Amino acid sequence: MKQYIFNESLEGQSAEIRLMSQEEFQKEEGHLPHRRTLLKNMSAVQYCKAEIFKDCILGTMKVPVKNSKDRDAWCFGFYLKDNCLYLIDNGKELKELIQKIKDSEPEQCTASQLLLYVFEYLLVEDVLYLLELEEQLEELEEILLEKIPERFYEYSISYRKELYRFHAYYEQLMNIGDSMEDYASRKLEQDEAAAWKHYTDRTERLHNHTEMLREYLVQIRELYQTRIDMQQNKVMSFLTVVTTIFLPLTLIAGWYGMNFTNMPELGWKYGYLGVIAVSVVIMICEILYFTRKKKSWNPE
Repeated sequence: MKQYIFNESLEGQSAEIRLMSQEEFQKEEGHLPHRRTLLKNMSAVQYCKAEIFKDCILGTMKVPVKNSKDRDAWCFGFYLKDNCLYLIDNGKELKELIQKIKDSEPEQCTASQLLLYVFEYLLVEDVLYLLELEEQLEELEEILLEKIPERFYEYSISYRKELYRFHAYYEQLMNIGDSMEDYASRKLEQDEAAAWKHYTDRTERLHNHTEMLREYLVQIRELYQTRIDMQQNKVMSFLTVVTTIFLPLTLIAGWYGMNFTNMPELGWKYGYLGVIAVSVVIMICEILYFTRKKKSWNPE
C-alpha cells in the first residue's frame, strides 16, 4: 500500500490518498461501510459510476485508453471517507497520476477535492486527443474527395467505435459530476460545489465535441456512399452507350445472318465490304451524336 499525505485541509487535518490493491483494501483495518459493495462492483467494472451514502462515497471508473490496440480501458475504484481517499488499482496508471497531483501541491485541500483532482487529471489530454481525431477525419475526407479509399469501411468502423467509447465515457462522467455537485452543495463548501460544477461543464463540452465528431463521421460516410453511387452511374452510363452503339450492328448481323437466296447483297462482289462500311458509318454517327449530347449536358 502506498500512502500520500497532502497539505493541511480546511478542517485542520491532513488529507491523504491511499493507493492499494483489492486484496489490501479488503484487509484494510478500520470501519469502512459498504466496503463489500465496492469490491463486488470492482469484480466486473462495466462503466464509470459513483454511489453516495451517508457516511462514504464510493465508485468505479473505466477509463478508455487512447491510441491503444492492446487495452480497451483501465479500471480502478475509489472510496472516500472522512478525510481519506482510497484508490484501488493494481496497475501503474494511478501512481503516475497521483505523482502529478503531488507535484502540483494543492493547498488546503480536502479528500473530496483530491478526488476532484484525480477526475480532472484524467481529462488533461482529452481535448488534444479529440482534436487529433478531428484532424484524422478531415484527412480522410480530403482523400475521399480525390479517390475512393480501398479500406474506407475498416477506417470508419474503427473511428465509430472509438468515438462511441468516449461518448459514453463523458456521459458517465457528467452523471458523476452532477451527483458530486449536488452532494457538495448540501454537505461541503460552496467552493467545492462550484468546482464540481466546473468539472461537469468541462465533461459536457467534451461530450458535445465527441457528438459533433460522430455527426461529422456520418457525413463522411454519406459522402463515401455518394461517391460510390456516382461511380456506379458512370459505369452504367458507359455500358448504356456501348450497348446503344452496337445495337444497330447487332441488327445488321442478325439480318444478314439469315442467308436468304434472293438477297441481292449475297451475290454482290463488294457486299461484305459494303456491310463493313455501313457499320463503320453508323458507329461514327452515333459516337458524334453522343459526344454532342455530352457537351450539351456538361457545358463546362
